[in-house]
Amino acid sequence: YSIIMLNNTVVYEGEMSRSRKNGFGLEYSAKGSIAYEGYFRDDKYDGWGRTSSYTGQFRDGLYDGYGIYSIDNYYYEGFFQKAQPSGEGISFKGANMVRFHPVKNIYDFLNNGLKN
Repeated sequence: YSIIMLNNTVVYEGEMSRSRKNGFGLEYSAKGSIAYEGYFRDDKYDGWGRTSSYTGQFRDGLYDGYGIYSIDNYYYEGFFQKAQPSGEGISFKGANMVRFHPVKNIYDFLNNGLKN
């Protein structure tokens, strides 16, 4: 278990191995709030984790596996592969619910929705 500090501010608290974040830990923002809570492998998010906009599985620092992404009035629950929606999921945009099919990237989907 280690605590890493930068300029008298805690930036990481958790398990370490070979001088890298490995195992469960917390990363903090510059303001001191938790930016990420979850598992690491070789300094990357890997396994279950949570940020302010995503809760779910990570692999090599990217959304990968089942997760929930929500920001502002957008919500997506489903599968990700290399940070891209993959497979089917459910999406809410404002008060409307639509069935989701893969798009190039989540930002495109969140900004443009489904345009068929």
